Amino acid sequence: MTREEAYQFLYKLAEGISQMFGKNCETVIHELRDGEVWSIAIFNGHVSGRTANTTMGIFGKPIGIEVFSQEQIQKDNCNQLVIHPSGKMIKSSTFFLRGEDYQFALGINYDITLMEQMKRMLGDFTASEGDLFSNISEEKGGEIHLENIFETCLEAMHKPIPEMKKEERKAMVKLLRERNFFNLQRSVPYAAGKLGVSKYTIYKYLNEIEREG
Repeated sequence: MTREEAYQFLYKLAEGISQMFGKNCETVIHELRDGEVWSIAIFNGHVSGRTANTTMGIFGKPIGIEVFSQEQIQKDNCNQLVIHPSGKMIKSSTFFLRGEDYQFALGINYDITLMEQMKRMLGDFTASEGDLFSNISEEKGGEIHLENIFETCLEAMHKPIPEMKKEERKAMVKLLRERNFFNLQRSVPYAAGKLGVSKYTIYKYLNEIEREG
């Protein structure tokens, strides 16, 4: 692929991505040229405040040529969080393309500031102080409620707990989470005791499940 072919390919790709994902999605084509890294084309540059034909990077200062070092261009950078000097939160990815007489990179930067604000607002809105059933019931009644949910999920697994491997225990925790088990008081120590793991392990599973979406 010649330099011009590579550039035209990246240009169409950058333009298409910016149109598909809208005004919050900035796409930029970088080129290492004359010992400097230039932004030679940019769409939705208002996201980072940049324009084409500059050496300005997303952090508000010139991009160092070390970005195009032999080590760096061997690996793309995906879904990296950037805190812009303006305070914006941007999810950034960079993909490298290199030929005999050119070194390009395609940057995709999505402004997620509003999404993060909404995420926090939803978290505040859906937070609760505890489970009403447990609070208005005697302690034994709360335990029965935990047991009912736990046993229902265990039946869905079709495997006894002693025979479960790590991923199956994690799948069990996911089922419990989907049934709002962990909104109940004393749910984590109850699940940990039943599954034969520590409370730390339950929290670890929950964090992994949350990240996996």
